[in-house]
Amino acid sequence: MSFAATDTLESLVLSTFFIGLPYTFPAGGLYVGLFMLDPGESGIGPEVVGGGYARQSVTFGALTAGMSSETQVSNTNAIAFDPASSAWGTVTHYGIFDAPTGGNCLIRCPLTNPFNVVINTVVTCSVGSLIVNVD
Repeated sequence: MSFAATDTLESLVLSTFFIGLPYTFPAGGLYVGLFMLDPGESGIGPEVVGGGYARQSVTFGALTAGMSSETQVSNTNAIAFDPASSAWGTVTHYGIFDAPTGGNCLIRCPLTNPFNVVINTVVTCSVGSLIVNVD
């Protein structure tokens, strides 16, 4: 899977590293959310809504070498969304957000295998399965 930075993350990188504006890591950490289509550069929807859906907290570990020349980070916690209390539809992408609701999508990534979420489905992500890399 290859991730793409949203406009928000691109602006943060430029303003922090080239202009010198301060950046404060989100107090609550980062969250993974699910999309039913590519949210595009804006990182805005269509995110799953209703049916017991809520973004889940995600933590990333130290920088490591990837399979080729890239540097990467991956999640250090197992993630489990609550069971769907109604159908969520087909999930095609995930995003990394700076807040549990609202906030900004920083990164979006297509799923290798999109899947349909029906009632009682529990969506999980194992440790190391969410990889963000830079080449």
